[in-house]
Amino acid sequence: MLAPLWEAGYEPKGHGRLFLRRAVGCRLAQTAGLGDELYRPWKEVLTLAGQSFLSTGEETRLRRRAGEWHRLLGPAERLGLAAALARTAARFEEQGVLLGPLRPEAIYRSEDGFRLEDPFLAALLLPHRPDWRLFPDLCFRAPELLRGGRVSAASDRFALGVTLYWLFTGRLPFFDEDERYISTRVLYARPVDPRYYLPFLPAAAAGAVLALLAKDPEERPAPATIVSCFGRPVALPEERRQWCRARSRPPVARRPRVGSRLPWAIGIFLSSLFFLGAFFFYFSGRGQASSPSLPALKDLIMRFYRLKNEGDRLGLLGLLTPDASLSWPEGATAVWDEVLHITLRAGRDRRRLTAVIRLKEASFVRGEVRRWSGRELLELVAIDGRWYIASVIRQEEEPP
Repeated sequence: MLAPLWEAGYEPKGHGRLFLRRAVGCRLAQTAGLGDELYRPWKEVLTLAGQSFLSTGEETRLRRRAGEWHRLLGPAERLGLAAALARTAARFEEQGVLLGPLRPEAIYRSEDGFRLEDPFLAALLLPHRPDWRLFPDLCFRAPELLRGGRVSAASDRFALGVTLYWLFTGRLPFFDEDERYISTRVLYARPVDPRYYLPFLPAAAAGAVLALLAKDPEERPAPATIVSCFGRPVALPEERRQWCRARSRPPVARRPRVGSRLPWAIGIFLSSLFFLGAFFFYFSGRGQASSPSLPALKDLIMRFYRLKNEGDRLGLLGLLTPDASLSWPEGATAVWDEVLHITLRAGRDRRRLTAVIRLKEASFVRGEVRRWSGRELLELVAIDGRWYIASVIRQEEEPP
């Protein structure tokens, strides 16, 4: 098996090339003899036609990267791969060798199973492999590293926890569309229980993943102690299968936005029309509340419950007023609301409306699905021409 040491056009120059070759050679010496069924250490660096390659001395061909095979995995395959990753990490710690920041991109699927590329070398060669990165780097950096600490076995355990979380849920625990907020999430945010997305996941496996994501390095367990947590799953009822599919939203690599380039004259003309329209709209409608259509209000309500079902708390903040609050069933790690009927009632003035929602709810509490049916009252208020949810009031329960 061969892998290019760097992509054409991104090779280091001068002393950088010598330093990189030396660092790769030291790593090859460290990892010799650490191979297992998942990890095949690189053995040597070959130069063919002026291009440098890493070689394992095998004929296995690596076919698929993480973004291509993840959706095809079943529960047993995910748990088996998680156990193999934990065993490999345990072997490295037993030998006193740092595994490196494990990322999903380092996991390949070949003809005869999965293969793991050396995470340390993958991070070292990342600047020279521009097409390799699928997720932001900050998602895999432990909190102590963001505060200026040194790389350690504990920081590698954190990266292992992030990769296992992605393996089970298809999402990163601290991902954000705006990469400026990722470090804040890593430092302070509490990850959502992975059973929110996969309710059939064994409690021991979910607990092991969350323990690896602990903010305190001392609280992260050794990989050898969590291998047994990834047992085989129980049989899934069809209802819970549908629940899992509805909650699963695999992340995709973000592509840069390509803006249209208009001639400067057309741009000035369109900008003038925009400002004139905004000026007219502001002074003609000042002091009046907007009159949204019934479908628009129902779309707002359905979007509220969809974001609630997906656990997107940041998205919910964009629909609520600053003083609004949400209540969740006590002890629930996941809530699934099914809207049955929506009735709109006029409020005290044109700026306020009340929506009566009849719904069915299934909450995931301590590994069990609990059901409830009833009504919720959503107070809608118009602010600056837009409608927001000011409060959510749940009425007395009705029999299911």
